Amino acid sequence: MLLGAADPAFAAVPRSRAAVFREVTDFGNNPGNLRMFVREPADAGQFEGKRPLVLLLHGCGQDAAGILRLSGWGAIADSAGAYLVLAEQKGSNNPWRCFNWYRGADTERGRGEVASIARIIEHAVTKYPIDKERVSAYGVSAGGAMVVALMACYPQHITGAAVLAGTPYGGVLKGEAERRPIVHPSALRPDEWAARVFAARLDPASHEPRLVVMHGTRDPVADFELARALVAQWTAIAGTDSIPDTDERIDATSEIRRFGYRDSKGREPVVLYRIKDLGHRLAQDDEGSGWLGKDVGFNSTRAIAREFGLLP
Repeated sequence: MLLGAADPAFAAVPRSRAAVFREVTDFGNNPGNLRMFVREPADAGQFEGKRPLVLLLHGCGQDAAGILRLSGWGAIADSAGAYLVLAEQKGSNNPWRCFNWYRGADTERGRGEVASIARIIEHAVTKYPIDKERVSAYGVSAGGAMVVALMACYPQHITGAAVLAGTPYGGVLKGEAERRPIVHPSALRPDEWAARVFAARLDPASHEPRLVVMHGTRDPVADFELARALVAQWTAIAGTDSIPDTDERIDATSEIRRFGYRDSKGREPVVLYRIKDLGHRLAQDDEGSGWLGKDVGFNSTRAIAREFGLLP
């Protein structure tokens, strides 16, 4: 007998549903003129309750699909039942397809690209079964700097953030070289860095997102000192100091170390991963990662997913 739809054996076999990746064009006010993409996890119907959401922001010269492929977030999102939303820069906004993290018009509350990114999150939370208490943001390079702008201007939108090779908020030179980060970020005290964030807010924040910083020590584009300044900025905002309370060796050779910064309640509002000798690349454990990634025997995306509570 041929198996048909009425056959119990056939009916008992679950039909797998592939992940859905598509552009959303009607997400509302878009002052930064960005594109929005959503990736629904594979077999989304098997997960009960509201799901986690991760925002992904790409680096210069990339696009939404490119950072999704490079980072490997898709497989992690499928296993955790997480939704991914991605903002994509347009060449008409920036010829290098960088998010304009250095422009006040794009990094101030209610204006430009950071306002568009906030609206993208708002739309996703409204449209999909998203748990508002499990919304995280992930950004690399210029995308990482824009994640910091999101933390500064819209802290209520996210509960966690990961910044890879990024910069502190307000960390740009003025004048002709305004596209470059501050050369000596240690010239500012932690409270002075924090003041730049507080000045960007209309009201005091109800909570601060937990920050994971990941940075290579040989980055020729974003010097490692920017990671130190970013830690100084957000530990000051959290009300703690920028001296690590924990120092964990991730590998036997100590090439990668995780520093934890604890507050008075024993929580870790800021974490720093220092990756020795890594340049302006994404740390991976795959030889086929391409020129934008580097196989260092450490999967940065999986480490961040664990920090976000998406993996054990």
